[in-house]
Amino acid sequence: MQTAPIVLIPPTHELSTPSFHVQEVWFDPFLKFLNTRGVHVTEEPGNLGCLGPHGVQLREIRVEAGTPMPRLETVLRDFLTEPHALGTTGARANS
Repeated sequence: MQTAPIVLIPPTHELSTPSFHVQEVWFDPFLKFLNTRGVHVTEEPGNLGCLGPHGVQLREIRVEAGTPMPRLETVLRDFLTEPHALGTTGARANS
């Protein structure tokens, strides 16, 4: 089973801002993509360390509180289905 390269985490009672958990290899391109789409990052992105059975390095990007989840879902979908600097034709989270 292949893990999704980016996961959108909704706000919770513990954390009021939505965030993305991003595989390290996708971090820079996705952060730039968020900027071009006008999504504001509220804090310096954090390092979540290596997770999962394959030790995938993850980073956390927190976005501005109140950013609508449907907008963030659209931005994520657009990123995953468009060609990027890594030379792919789309990461497709469902692959």
